[in-house]
Amino acid sequence: PIIILMGFIGALAFFCVFNAYSIASPSVVSLYEYSLIIWSIIIGYVLFDNIPTFRTFIGVSIIIGAGIYIYLREKVKDAELSLNKRISTDSDFQIPLIGILIEPSILSRKNYGINIKGIPGQKIFPLKDGTLLTVEGTPSLGYVMIIQHTGGGVARYSRIAEALKKPGDFVRKDDVLGLLHKNPEDETFIGHFEYWLNGESLDLKKLLGLK
Repeated sequence: PIIILMGFIGALAFFCVFNAYSIASPSVVSLYEYSLIIWSIIIGYVLFDNIPTFRTFIGVSIIIGAGIYIYLREKVKDAELSLNKRISTDSDFQIPLIGILIEPSILSRKNYGINIKGIPGQKIFPLKDGTLLTVEGTPSLGYVMIIQHTGGGVARYSRIAEALKKPGDFVRKDDVLGLLHKNPEDETFIGHFEYWLNGESLDLKKLLGLK
């Protein structure tokens, strides 16, 4: 009976693993599979008094470390692929900056702006057509642009190094607003973008089809 039970549990486990690979990416599922190594060490010690050697711990660390590295690498790659085109899944909006989406995107309970990491001198585009209302800031700290977009929404574009448009200009999707500014605190190039409608910050990540 015990052997039959073991066979049933094993078959159920493999069925769950196969389903997991069909739902999630291998880099994610493999992280959980690596837990088998840890459990085998624990069971070997408890049931068979088998004490793992120092070389065993080194090997386990290498295997699990490699799995974590692959997971993080694939996560960054997915973020890059999601932003490799400026046109989003919503035909009315476009992604303002090609780069890597930096989490967390929710800055506060009432602000759903997004941060996108780019490269020096990268171009920043409007989310959609609209009229540029204000340009504030300095060359050293970067500029902030406020645009009244078609449909009533207002967008805030932060960390712009060089403003190429002036207040009152009507901007279209293909127009370059400015170039990405370097953050003086950590010397990174990260643009910040918000979209407001009727005094409420909308989830820009969702509007752009990034989740």
